[in-house]
Amino acid sequence: MRHAMMALLAGWGLGVCAAGTGPSEVAEVIRGSSATDFLARVTDWPEVGAVRAYVRIRGIEARQGVDSFQAAQDLGRRLKEAKRIRLLNVEQRSYFRLLADVQIDGKDLAAQLVSGPYVQWAEPASSVPADRSKGGPPTAMA
Repeated sequence: MRHAMMALLAGWGLGVCAAGTGPSEVAEVIRGSSATDFLARVTDWPEVGAVRAYVRIRGIEARQGVDSFQAAQDLGRRLKEAKRIRLLNVEQRSYFRLLADVQIDGKDLAAQLVSGPYVQWAEPASSVPADRSKGGPPTAMA
Protein backbone atom coordinates (compact mmCIF):
# COMPACT_ATOMS: atom_id res chain seq x y z
CA MET A 1 0.00 0.00 0.00
CA ARG A 2 2.79 2.39 0.90
CA HIS A 3 4.54 1.78 -2.45
CA ALA A 4 1.28 2.30 -4.34
CA MET A 5 0.73 5.63 -2.60
CA MET A 6 4.31 6.73 -3.31
CA ALA A 7 3.92 5.80 -6.98
CA LEU A 8 0.65 7.72 -7.16
CA LEU A 9 2.22 10.81 -5.59
CA ALA A 10 5.29 10.55 -7.81
CA GLY A 11 3.07 10.21 -10.86
CA TRP A 12 1.01 13.23 -9.82
CA GLY A 13 4.19 15.21 -9.36
CA LEU A 14 5.44 14.25 -12.80
CA GLY A 15 2.08 15.24 -14.25
CA VAL A 16 2.56 18.85 -13.19
CA CYS A 17 5.81 19.08 -15.13
CA ALA A 18 5.48 20.57 -18.57
CA ALA A 19 7.05 19.01 -21.64
CA GLY A 20 10.62 20.10 -22.03
CA THR A 21 11.32 20.23 -18.30
CA GLY A 22 14.93 19.97 -17.36
CA PRO A 23 17.73 19.69 -16.82
CA SER A 24 17.40 17.23 -13.97
CA GLU A 25 20.05 15.27 -12.18
CA VAL A 26 20.01 11.51 -11.80
CA ALA A 27 20.82 10.86 -8.16
CA GLU A 28 20.92 7.07 -8.45
CA VAL A 29 20.75 4.53 -11.27
CA ILE A 30 18.77 1.57 -10.03
CA ARG A 31 19.16 -0.64 -13.11
CA GLY A 32 19.19 -0.76 -16.87
CA SER A 33 15.85 -2.16 -18.04
CA SER A 34 16.58 -2.47 -21.78
CA ALA A 35 19.09 -1.23 -24.35
CA THR A 36 17.36 2.17 -24.34
CA ASP A 37 15.70 2.50 -20.91
CA PHE A 38 16.78 2.65 -17.28
CA LEU A 39 15.22 3.04 -13.86
CA ALA A 40 16.61 5.89 -11.79
CA ARG A 41 15.99 8.24 -8.92
CA VAL A 42 15.72 11.65 -10.52
CA THR A 43 16.07 14.88 -8.55
CA ASP A 44 15.11 18.51 -9.13
CA TRP A 45 11.47 17.95 -10.13
CA PRO A 46 9.26 20.99 -9.46
CA GLU A 47 6.70 20.39 -6.70
CA VAL A 48 8.15 16.95 -5.91
CA GLY A 49 11.91 16.96 -5.37
CA ALA A 50 13.02 13.41 -6.22
CA VAL A 51 11.16 10.55 -7.91
CA ARG A 52 11.86 7.04 -9.18
CA ALA A 53 11.13 6.87 -12.89
CA TYR A 54 11.90 4.87 -15.99
CA VAL A 55 13.86 7.01 -18.44
CA ARG A 56 13.89 6.33 -22.18
CA ILE A 57 16.89 7.74 -24.03
CA ARG A 58 15.65 9.94 -26.87
CA GLY A 59 16.59 9.19 -30.45
CA ILE A 60 17.73 5.57 -30.28
CA GLU A 61 16.18 2.12 -30.58
CA ALA A 62 17.39 -1.41 -29.94
CA ARG A 63 18.91 -3.25 -32.88
CA GLN A 64 17.09 -6.37 -34.09
CA GLY A 65 18.34 -9.65 -32.65
CA VAL A 66 20.42 -8.28 -29.77
CA ASP A 67 20.61 -9.95 -26.37
CA SER A 68 18.21 -7.70 -24.44
CA PHE A 69 19.43 -8.88 -21.03
CA GLN A 70 23.06 -8.15 -21.91
CA ALA A 71 22.08 -4.79 -23.43
CA ALA A 72 20.28 -3.77 -20.22
CA GLN A 73 23.25 -4.90 -18.11
CA ASP A 74 25.66 -2.93 -20.29
CA LEU A 75 23.55 0.23 -20.09
CA GLY A 76 23.21 -0.10 -16.31
CA ARG A 77 26.96 -0.59 -15.89
CA ARG A 78 27.77 2.38 -18.11
CA LEU A 79 25.39 4.62 -16.19
CA LYS A 80 26.58 3.47 -12.76
CA GLU A 81 30.20 4.20 -13.73
CA ALA A 82 29.35 7.80 -14.71
CA LYS A 83 30.19 10.57 -12.27
CA ARG A 84 27.30 12.80 -13.38
CA ILE A 85 24.10 12.02 -15.29
CA ARG A 86 21.84 14.80 -16.53
CA LEU A 87 18.44 14.62 -18.22
CA LEU A 88 17.71 17.37 -20.74
CA ASN A 89 14.52 18.19 -22.67
CA VAL A 90 12.54 15.89 -20.40
CA GLU A 91 9.03 14.87 -21.46
CA GLN A 92 6.56 12.79 -19.48
CA ARG A 93 5.16 9.82 -21.40
CA SER A 94 2.47 7.32 -20.48
CA TYR A 95 2.83 5.11 -17.40
CA PHE A 96 5.04 7.67 -15.62
CA ARG A 97 7.92 7.13 -18.02
CA LEU A 98 10.22 9.95 -19.05
CA LEU A 99 11.74 10.62 -22.47
CA ALA A 100 14.94 12.65 -22.34
CA ASP A 101 18.26 13.50 -23.89
CA VAL A 102 20.77 11.95 -21.48
CA GLN A 103 24.26 13.26 -20.79
CA ILE A 104 26.84 11.27 -18.87
CA ASP A 105 29.86 13.22 -17.72
CA GLY A 106 28.93 16.00 -20.17
CA LYS A 107 28.65 13.77 -23.26
CA ASP A 108 25.58 12.64 -25.21
CA LEU A 109 24.80 9.06 -24.13
CA ALA A 110 22.80 8.23 -27.29
CA ALA A 111 25.77 9.12 -29.51
CA GLN A 112 28.01 6.87 -27.40
CA LEU A 113 25.57 3.95 -27.45
CA VAL A 114 25.08 3.86 -31.24
CA SER A 115 28.77 3.07 -31.64
CA GLY A 116 28.17 -0.18 -29.74
CA PRO A 117 26.40 -3.40 -30.70
CA TYR A 118 23.00 -2.87 -29.05
CA VAL A 119 21.36 0.30 -30.38
CA GLN A 120 20.95 2.34 -33.54
CA TRP A 121 19.52 5.75 -34.34
CA ALA A 122 15.73 5.65 -34.40
CA GLU A 123 13.82 6.56 -37.52
CA PRO A 124 13.00 10.27 -37.55
CA ALA A 125 9.86 11.08 -35.57
CA SER A 126 8.44 14.01 -33.68
CA SER A 127 10.28 12.95 -30.51
CA VAL A 128 13.67 12.77 -32.22
CA PRO A 129 15.65 16.01 -32.36
CA ALA A 130 16.54 17.17 -35.86
CA ASP A 131 20.19 17.85 -35.08
CA ARG A 132 22.34 15.52 -33.00
CA SER A 133 25.54 17.44 -33.77
CA LYS A 134 27.29 15.31 -36.40
CA GLY A 135 26.27 11.70 -36.41
CA GLY A 136 22.60 11.99 -35.51
CA PRO A 137 19.76 10.02 -37.01
CA PRO A 138 19.18 10.29 -40.76
CA THR A 139 16.74 12.94 -41.93
CA ALA A 140 14.21 12.62 -44.73
CA MET A 141 15.19 14.07 -48.09
CA ALA A 142 12.95 16.91 -49.32
